[in-house]
Amino acid sequence: MDTNPLTPTTGSYLKSLKIIFGALLAGQVFFAVVAWFMIKSGTFPATFSFEKILLIAVILLAAAIIGAGIYIFNSRMTALSERRNFSEKLNDYRAALIVKYATTEGPSFFAIVAFMLTGNMIILGIGIAIIAYFATLWPSVEKMAGDMNLNPGEKIKLENPDTMI
Repeated sequence: MDTNPLTPTTGSYLKSLKIIFGALLAGQVFFAVVAWFMIKSGTFPATFSFEKILLIAVILLAAAIIGAGIYIFNSRMTALSERRNFSEKLNDYRAALIVKYATTEGPSFFAIVAFMLTGNMIILGIGIAIIAYFATLWPSVEKMAGDMNLNPGEKIKLENPDTMI
């Protein structure tokens, strides 16, 4: 077993994924709350007149971009199952997960900006729905094992937080 303190463990790997995820989620929630307060207080007057166009754009872009992110993630998971090295699988998984997070976070920010421009609560509701979906993507050992289709030995490594990567 490697005793180098700089060698990451599966526990630190999962912890880093959770920190990244938490920061991305907190940013979306914070932006939505600030936008709502700015609109409700009149600090940022919503004057954009193309409300229906933005509503349609938010819906179509959210569906297309989130759908593309899921497709890319699933494609990368298929390719990842061919890898033999466990640490390479984890690195590829993190990269795929960040793409999935980004393709979900982007549409929520777009919806919040569209809400700020229009003041339309339906658009904000769509943004909140996207944030709620994003919250379901919280990284866990079970999700990681299922996403990566790990063999029993790899799953044991992942479940043991002290295992060196």
